[in-house]
This record gives sequence, structure tokens and C-alpha cells, in this order.
Amino acid sequence: MKAFLSFVIIFGGICSKGKSDEVENLTNVVQQTVLESFKYQFPKDASQYKTKNIITKDYGAYDFIIVGGGSTGTVVANRLSENSKWKILLLEAGGYPNKVTDIPAMMSYDQLSDFNWGFNSTTQNYACLGMIDERCRIPRGKGIGGSSLINALMYLRGNPLDFDRWAKMGNPGWSYKELLPYFKKSESMHQNYDKTVVDWRYHGTSGELDVEFMIPDNLTNTFLKGFSESGFNLTDVNSRKQIGYSPLPVNQKNGRRMDDGTAFILPILNRTNLRILTGAYATKLNIINKVAEGVTFSYKNILYTAKSTKEVIVSAGTINTPQLLMLSGVGPKQHLKEKGIQLVENLQVGSVLKEHPMYHGMALTSNLTIPRESIKEQVRQYLNGTGPLTVSMGATAVAFLKTKMEKIKNYPDLEILLSTACPSTSPNVIGWKPETIESLYGAKNCFLLLPIVLHERSSGSIRLNSKSPYEYPLIDLNLLSNSKDADTIYESIKFTLKLLKTDSFKKINATYAGKPLKACSHLKFLSKKYWYCTIAQATFHVYHPVGSCPMGPDRAKGAVVDHNLKVYGLTNLRLADASVFPFTISGHPHATCTVIGEKLSDILKKRYK
Repeated sequence: MKAFLSFVIIFGGICSKGKSDEVENLTNVVQQTVLESFKYQFPKDASQYKTKNIITKDYGAYDFIIVGGGSTGTVVANRLSENSKWKILLLEAGGYPNKVTDIPAMMSYDQLSDFNWGFNSTTQNYACLGMIDERCRIPRGKGIGGSSLINALMYLRGNPLDFDRWAKMGNPGWSYKELLPYFKKSESMHQNYDKTVVDWRYHGTSGELDVEFMIPDNLTNTFLKGFSESGFNLTDVNSRKQIGYSPLPVNQKNGRRMDDGTAFILPILNRTNLRILTGAYATKLNIINKVAEGVTFSYKNILYTAKSTKEVIVSAGTINTPQLLMLSGVGPKQHLKEKGIQLVENLQVGSVLKEHPMYHGMALTSNLTIPRESIKEQVRQYLNGTGPLTVSMGATAVAFLKTKMEKIKNYPDLEILLSTACPSTSPNVIGWKPETIESLYGAKNCFLLLPIVLHERSSGSIRLNSKSPYEYPLIDLNLLSNSKDADTIYESIKFTLKLLKTDSFKKINATYAGKPLKACSHLKFLSKKYWYCTIAQATFHVYHPVGSCPMGPDRAKGAVVDHNLKVYGLTNLRLADASVFPFTISGHPHATCTVIGEKLSDILKKRYK
């Protein structure tokens, strides 16, 4: 990844004769995408969808209307349209995957495009202080496939205890034992590297969503051996034994991104009972007498209304789902009153927002040499399923461990990723202040150990900016507002410094690359207080927002949906995306979002059998 990113800055003069048209064409597409990313400006709102008509036009009636074609909505659309008697409408604001989104290493450039909603947080007080305006960028996927179009492809389900805790909270049907068949149903696991552990009891081989492993290079092997020397075991991180290390499992097939649009929608475009509208932006749920009767949406800048004869399923994601609900009168009574929105149902929509904090301050140098190849050669390798273009975010390996901050036995609260992509080559994606990035990543040939807090105590919120559906909501991640989250990151820093003392890391002369941060210059360099200062400066998030419309048994305690994903107090309205997570999981949310789609589809098939 880094070799690719460094190269694109000086990509001139790479054309040569005798190469295949496919290599030539894709090389040109990649170059053009990179050039366009340098000029890209993030949208400030959704005004591109504003409509011209006041009176809505009728778009017909459907059995089910699905709002959002992301990691969950695509699955629901696929499974429900298996019944040819049901008429399905899928509304998606973005477009379809393309040749660029297929390339894992183009993730950063995909986020600098119209495949990203381009949200920002409000000004933060405890984290993201090294970012411009002290605000965190919040990339969210827009297109058929949702955030699986622009994520880092990591297939990390979480810990079985996560889901058992969901069930014990009063959500029957959501235990690990009950969800495992759904994980297996959608998965097609390929053990493409023999030095991995795959416990086949926990994996599927015939699902739509391909999973394979990153093939270790010299640096990755150093990481794996270092953890072995530290007393950890090579494990299947998607089984019951999560604590340990592994080459990274990713949603790829022969080195190409396997997003949910490619997996679940592209193969079924010929189904005549499934209508897919791209470029369709939902503005309101039509709820009459507590019954969801349809959706109002903008399509080609014309306002339409579609009716549902069975149910409306909102799968718009952790940010857009609560926004749409509140715009439709479903949310906190006082907040809606302040925005001039008539109350339909008083629920704590958007009152909670959970997110994994990630520390970006552990940049290291080594004596390893990173090969540099022309972009055309990288494209040629990619088309053969190898090379740096097959690596998203430069991430190749992962480890899970438990710190002293977690009291539950064998329950990992810390994830550490190995990444060869120092962000100095793409600062606009994250939004670093120049002085921050210069100090954190002064070395050109650095790599990163990225600690992720899995069981964060902090919580944020989502609120409407106004009653206009075209204004972005106010998103307060509130990262590190609970000091114990910073304590967990400090534990990870201490662990990492010990890891560097293993023989494996000593052999490559792994050395901390950071320079004194200006914001922390009043503190002794590398002292405990200095590290805590850098934690506030260099911690942002992993793009895992969840829990803004949580599932639970008691609406009085903040639950928005019940265990069947039905919105409390309303009929014919369900939510299906990461917004319903009761809390974050000990992994990455994508696989679980797919499972939510599988489970809801079965619930609906049983309900309307």
C-alpha cells in the first residue's frame, strides 16, 4: 500500500508498449482517480438531492420497501426477493461498485469520492485534537454495498460473549449459538495460506461473501513472531478462541474487494420482483396512526412517495437511520419540539452513539526495504491476485488481547493491527493538522501498530441540525470522554514498547519514529504524561459507529427496537443495520451487519409465510 501511495505522487512516465489493454485501461483509471482525489472537496450537506416539486409523485406500491443498500440492506433485498410473489423496492442514495472500489488499496481514494457521505463530528474535547478544527472525519459508505465499499475489508466477527451478552440483556434469539448459522450461511471461507488456523466448525464455504487471508510479507512475519514470543498463540480469531494473533482475514476474492453489493446484489439483478433505485434519497417515513405506510424520497431531484403493503425496513446506517427517524417524528420528544417536528413516537433515537477509539501515534521504522514498483506493474500483479494493490490500509495482521482494564476472563478488550500505510501519504482522508502529522510520522518508511479499544466506556450522540432532510446531522462521537478508554490505550502503548524488545522486532531494528508533538512539548518526551497527551491528539475512531437505535427489552431504558427489530410503538417499521447494536462488539461490525440482514429476512419470511 505504502509503495503504491508513494508512487502515485510521482507517477509520470510509466506508459510502455506491448502491455494488455486491461492493464493499460485500469492503470489509467487508477491514475485518474488519484488525480481527482487531490481536488476532492467533502460535501457539507445532501443538497444534491433537493427536489423541485412540492406535490409528491406516486411511485407505486411494494410489499417491502428497504431504505439503504448497505451491508444489511443488500442482504435483506436478496433474501426477500427469493420469494417471487413479493415485490421489493430498494432505495439507495449512491451508485454501484466499480473497478476502483474493487481495488482494496484504493480505499483512501474511495473515501475521497462520492462513495463517501463525508460526515464530520462536532468539535471534540478529548480525542481528535490533532485533527483540523478538532473534528473527526466520519467516512460512511454511499452506494450499493454501503460502507463495505470503502472499508478496510477486515472480517472480524467479534467474540461469542458479545452476542451472549446481547441475549442476556433481554434479546432472545441473539446469542452466539443462535447467530453462528447466519455467520456461516453468508460466508465462503478460503484458507488460501496454509500457516493459518481455521476451525471449520465456525465457518461456511458456500456463502456469497468471500473471505481469505492476507499473505504475510517479512514485516507481517515479524509481527506474528513477536506475538508468539510474547506468549500468544496463532488462532482463528473468528472462532471461540479469539485471543491470539493471525494473518488478517479479509472480504476479498483473489485479491479483489468483496463488498456486499457485489456479493448480494449484482448476481440477482435479473430478478423482476426486485426494483433497485440508485440515486434515491429518503426524506421521510410516512407514518399514519402509528403505522408505517411508505417512504417519501428524492429521485433525480423529483419527490416521490412509495407505499408498502407489508413493511418498511430502514437500513440506512448508524448515522442516516436515526436522522431519518427523527425527521419523521420518531425520536426524543424535546429535541423534536425544538426542531419544529411533530412528534409521532417518543423514543431515545440517537441518544447513544458507540464507537471504537483507535490510537494512531505508534509509528515505527525498521531496516526492512519496501519494494517500489510502477503503478502499471502493481496493476498487473493485482489482476493476478497479488501485490500491494490487494492490501487495504496496508493492514496484514491482527492480534487480540486482554488488558488489566477488562475484568471478564478470556474477553479481549484490545485489538492491535499491523499497517504498512503511514498516513503521511494521505492526510486529507483523516484530516490531520500539518504539525500533527509531521511529528507523528516524520519518517517516510514507517509502519504502524494500531491499538483499538474494543469495550469503550465513552458514548456520544446524534442530533438533527434542523428539520431539513438535506442538512447533515450533528454527530458527537465524544471519544475518550470516559478516562478509562485512554487508560486502555496507554496499556496498549506499554505493551507495544515491550513487543519491540522481542527478538523478532529487534532483528528489524524496530524503532519509535515519532517526534515531540507541539501540543505536548511542555511535557517530558515519552513520559507517561506525554503519552497521555498524544492519546488525546492522535486518537480518532475506526469508522465503527453503532448503537444509535439500540435493540433492547425496555424502551424506558433507551431501547428503540425489540428483539425482532420492530420499532417500539409503531407497526410495520423495522430497523436493520449497525444502529441496532446494543453495544460495540470485540471485532469489526461488517460481518455482524450481514448477519442482521440474514436474521431479519428469516423473521419476515416466517411472519408473512
